[in-house]
Amino acid sequence: MYKRKDYPKENDYVICTVTSISDLDVKVSLDEFENFNGIIPIDELSNKRITNPRIIVKEGEKIVCLVLDVDVNNKLATLSLKRVDKNKQKAKIFEYKRENAAYNVLKIMSEKENISMKELEEKVIFKIVPNDKLYNVFLNAYINGKKVLEEYKIDKKIVDKLYKYILE
Repeated sequence: MYKRKDYPKENDYVICTVTSISDLDVKVSLDEFENFNGIIPIDELSNKRITNPRIIVKEGEKIVCLVLDVDVNNKLATLSLKRVDKNKQKAKIFEYKRENAAYNVLKIMSEKENISMKELEEKVIFKIVPNDKLYNVFLNAYINGKKVLEEYKIDKKIVDKLYKYILE
């Protein structure tokens, strides 16, 4: 899946991968953002008192966290696991899977049309993602036509090809 070049905002829910665990905190990488990491203080892991964070999370595990604070200069977010309820967790995972499905449409197009993913990221993804979700835009284009894609100032040749793959 693509990595966003911007950064998470306070109160966003993010998908993370646990990279290291210490007695004081858990370090994670933010899966949706390029070169962005997070830290979960031990008191934000659980509502219960814990002495060993490894009881709550494991290295390599994917988790959904709430962004509490963002340090853009250091590309570091302070996160909470305990403030994520089951409904928010399910909603974020569902959203992530839908974005991945939309991204896979671009991957198929890349392979069949011999266009590099890097080019598609620049000409399609990064024109849509700062303001919207790929899946939502593709669904809207499916319903309302390719004019939806043209509103994002995507090259006409790419719009014509992409629209064909969205309809498949």
